[in-house]
Amino acid sequence: YSGFIKEYLSIFGVLLFHEFGHLLMIKLFKGKINSFEISPIGCFIDYNYLGINKIKRIIINSSGIICNIILLVYNLIFYFQNFF
Repeated sequence: YSGFIKEYLSIFGVLLFHEFGHLLMIKLFKGKINSFEISPIGCFIDYNYLGINKIKRIIINSSGIICNIILLVYNLIFYFQNFF
């Protein structure tokens, strides 16, 4: 069972990092966060996007993916650094 718990915690950590990207951009653009929910199957941020222009909303919505890419690049560098 310990392997399953490690996998679950790893995936949950990636989900938290993903949502942190959204949260950071919402705060940067001075958006209002209505709720931040963490459940066993994931996370969810509900924010008020009134008063935030479309470009900033696109940045907020894509920031989670950008955080995932940053995490991927970090892990690939770490993996290949120890590989050789």
